[in-house]
Parts: sequence; structure tokens; C-alpha cells
Amino acid sequence: FERPPGQVLYKGHAHGNATLHYRQVDGEWKFAGPELGIRWSEGDYGKIFEQ
Repeated sequence: FERPPGQVLYKGHAHGNATLHYRQVDGEWKFAGPELGIRWSEGDYGKIFEQ
């Protein structure tokens, strides 16, 4: 698949967020991992992730 330089095939706009989780282990707070989220609000996002 060839496309001319500078040509945009699909556009999308989204907002993301991250929540960081911690757990208390033996009285000490430890990082337990992130919870990531994304909300696509407009655009051809279905086509962006096609195989």
C-alpha cells in the first residue's frame, strides 16, 4: 500500500486518563499498577485500528 507523503488516511480525537493503584503490604504502601482509559470522541477510530 503506497500513499503520497503528507497524506492523512484517518483522523481521530481522544482523551485519556490513568489511575495509579497502590496496596499496603506489611504496613508499607507499594505500587500495584496503572489502570489506563481512553475515550474516543470523534473521527474514524474504527478504521484506525482495523487489521
